[in-house]
Amino acid sequence: VHAQRGEPEIQALQTLRHVIGRTDWDRETVLEINPKLTYHFCNETLRKPFYEGQWSYEACEKHSIFASSCVYPIKGFHLLLEAMPEVLRQYPDARINVCGRSFLQSGLRRNGYEKYLAGLAKKYSLTDKITCLGSLSAGQMKESYLKANVFVLPSTMENSPNSLGEAMLLGLPCVAARTGGIPDMAEDGTSALFFEKGDVHGLAGCIIRIFRNEELARELSEGARDRALRNHDGNENYRRMMEIYHEILGTV
Repeated sequence: VHAQRGEPEIQALQTLRHVIGRTDWDRETVLEINPKLTYHFCNETLRKPFYEGQWSYEACEKHSIFASSCVYPIKGFHLLLEAMPEVLRQYPDARINVCGRSFLQSGLRRNGYEKYLAGLAKKYSLTDKITCLGSLSAGQMKESYLKANVFVLPSTMENSPNSLGEAMLLGLPCVAARTGGIPDMAEDGTSALFFEKGDVHGLAGCIIRIFRNEELARELSEGARDRALRNHDGNENYRRMMEIYHEILGTV
C-alpha cells in the first residue's frame, strides 16, 4: 500500500483476483489500485500472551506513557516528543518508555531520524524523561503495557497496528492518531481517544485527559478490552478465514 505505482507490490495487486483485509482504508486503497479485485474482510488474531491478564489503574505507574516504536518516522514518535512540554507543564513527573534502541547516545551510529529525535529531546529538555527499552519479547511488551498509564500511537500512517490491538486487549487506555485504518479498530471516546494526525496539541490534550480523569481511564480500559476481544476473536477470525477460502474456491 505504501509503494508507488509500478513497484512490485503495486504490480502484484494489479494481477490478483482476491485480497483479504481488515479496514475501510486498506479496502479503498487496494480497490483504487485494482477495481476488479474481490475484497474479503477478516480481522486479525494476535499473539496469545495478550489475551491473558488485564491492565489495572491501581497497579500502573501513574503519568507513564508507553510507545511501541521510535524507529520509523511514520510511527510519529517525534510528535509525542513535541507534545511532551504541554504534558509536563501539568504533570512534571510524566515520562516515556519506548521500544527501540536508544537515540540519545551520541556515541552510536545514528540515522537521520534518530539524530532528529535526539535534537528534539535536547530542545525540550526530555533526555531524562525517556527510556528506550530496546527490542522486547512478547512477554516484555506485555509487561510494558501493563505498567503504563497510557499507550500512545501518534502515527502518520497505519492500517491496523498490532500494538494498538495488543494494548486494547489488555485494557490499557489508548491515545491514537485518526489515520488510515485506526478508526476501524476503536470508537473515539469509548475504547480510545483519537486526535487528528500531526496535531501535537490534540495529542497532548488526550494524554492529559487520561492522566487527569481516573474515571475516564477506567471507562476507556473497559471499552478497549471489550472492543479488542471482538476484533481479535480467534475463533471468529478462524471461522471467517475458512469461509473466505470456500468463497474463493467457489469462483474457480
